Amino acid sequence: MIEFNSGRLLSAEKAFTDLIKKYPDYTEGWNKRATVHYMKGNFAQSMQDIIKTLELEPRHFGALDGMGLIFIHQGQFQQAIDVYDKMLEIFPFSVKTMDKKERIQSFLSQST
Repeated sequence: MIEFNSGRLLSAEKAFTDLIKKYPDYTEGWNKRATVHYMKGNFAQSMQDIIKTLELEPRHFGALDGMGLIFIHQGQFQQAIDVYDKMLEIFPFSVKTMDKKERIQSFLSQST
């Protein structure tokens, strides 16, 4: 965790990869490595780790949020809205999630 928090992304990636090899069913190892990939701009690798995270824990709120952010970054706004809808099924009163969804919808309505 020290590598991750201090911004040493390569060593953090290695640490999480080692953790995943030792404990392949440890959800948070996959999720943290997804975050490292995201921070490095490796969105495809991040998405792969997010998918694995969600296979292990389908209601992983952080992984879903990361997936939504990747979709936004890639301009796949409807997919992001779908992810936020899923998050709202899990936590219906998440103000932050509602706000993200509303901002995307507002952006889409202004650009048409």
